[in-house]
Amino acid sequence: STIILSTRRWSTMTHTERPSAADDVPRLPIVDRYGFKYWLRPIHPEDAPALQRAYARMTPDDRHARLFASIPALTDQAALDFCTVGENETCLVLVSDGEPGEVLGGGRLMGTVGGASAEFAISMRSDLKGRGLGKALLQELLELAPSMGVKRVWGSVLATNTAMKLVAERLGFEAKRDPDDFRLLKLEWQLDESQKPLAD
Repeated sequence: STIILSTRRWSTMTHTERPSAADDVPRLPIVDRYGFKYWLRPIHPEDAPALQRAYARMTPDDRHARLFASIPALTDQAALDFCTVGENETCLVLVSDGEPGEVLGGGRLMGTVGGASAEFAISMRSDLKGRGLGKALLQELLELAPSMGVKRVWGSVLATNTAMKLVAERLGFEAKRDPDDFRLLKLEWQLDESQKPLAD
């Protein structure tokens, strides 16, 4: 499957400042609140070992918040599954020239075939939380959503995950209790086609 990267920023940016000549994929620069530069790029199956390393560097609480279960490590197959993009999906990973070969975080939109809604998921290495990177990832997914035909984005988070709730609300999500699971909040965002894009 092909990852859709058709917003103006992705389609017009140059393939410069690559970590290696073999990295022939588009990369979108983002800067955290401390001024450090990172890149967003599409995920690929070769990222699986780096994803396992990133997951290992997450705290037990952060792992539980991401998977809603206490899973200490990602198996080879699980990591490969996470790095495989299915039909109507977009998945981006956060990388840095300062840590070549490593995955620092990621964001995914999982749409339904022919549908106008998609579920989002965000993960970030624990030592990089609080830098505004999760917000940047989610914002970029919302920018890409219309190119997938998506007008509604939703995600489930633990009710105790107040940081994710606040980030989502700042980007226009509405938070509601999940009627099917009292542990969870359901975050929902609707595309307002009358508004300008979330970012230039």
